[in-house]
Amino acid sequence: MRATENIIVTVLVLLAPVGFVYSWYFYVTRMPWNSSGWRGRVTLVSLMLLSFTVLLWPINRMTMPAADWSSGIGVGQQARWVDAGERVALRVFLAALVSVYSDDRD
Repeated sequence: MRATENIIVTVLVLLAPVGFVYSWYFYVTRMPWNSSGWRGRVTLVSLMLLSFTVLLWPINRMTMPAADWSSGIGVGQQARWVDAGERVALRVFLAALVSVYSDDRD
């Protein structure tokens, strides 16, 4: 059972960038520009927020303080740093999801 769960998670993680790139492709090439109105703007804001979230992760990783996991020096500070960055990224991601799913389409 554990191997099946690992395969499912791996497939989802590998497909996430494909979905992200395709969402921008779909927005740029296939969305009707003349009749999109406020829905098109909400979609654009959502994609921009998701892009910001995706870009925030490597920046947070590069600026993270170093820790020596064998001796435990700096591990607490590194964990707090990751936790703070994760909170910001999660809030931006949730705001993007709310704006996507609050779009009332008939």
